Amino acid sequence: MAGFAVVDVETTGFNARGADRIVELAVVHADEFGRVTGQWMTMVNPHRDLGESGLHGLREAEIVGAPGFSEIAESLGVLLRGRILVAHNARFAERFLEAEFKRAGREMPQGKTVCTAEMSKPYLRGPKRSLKACCKALGVPLDESREMRRGRGCDGAAPVRAHLARGGRRVGCDAR
Repeated sequence: MAGFAVVDVETTGFNARGADRIVELAVVHADEFGRVTGQWMTMVNPHRDLGESGLHGLREAEIVGAPGFSEIAESLGVLLRGRILVAHNARFAERFLEAEFKRAGREMPQGKTVCTAEMSKPYLRGPKRSLKACCKALGVPLDESREMRRGRGCDGAAPVRAHLARGGRRVGCDAR
């Protein structure tokens, strides 16, 4: 196994197959033990308005000059290929990635997926499984994961590393 591709997407909204688009994308490569081995991040020009800024915290000025998804699709495909995709609310991330790859006329690399929100169930009592709640329950300072944002990586790596360290086992057994 080549390891994990921990993905964080920020979007204009919630409808991947509709008008909403990815506006920021980060990928952190981690080995089978959760150690970060590489990271990549980009803003993505959605070629539409940014939608509700409360969703992503971005301003139009930050997107000016950013590549469109079709311009990053090939590089992103290389980053994802052969790795287990990990995301908090993985189905949401997958839906947006699949839709964007399709709009770009490319195939999204297929493989196993791990959802850190689903993985958090044994650690969190009750319905709240936000990334913030996961980090708190696993003893991972959210500031650590936030430091990896905006050109330095993605939030999703923090709970994955914490799960691996706390559970002492590979996440691959939880992959679907």
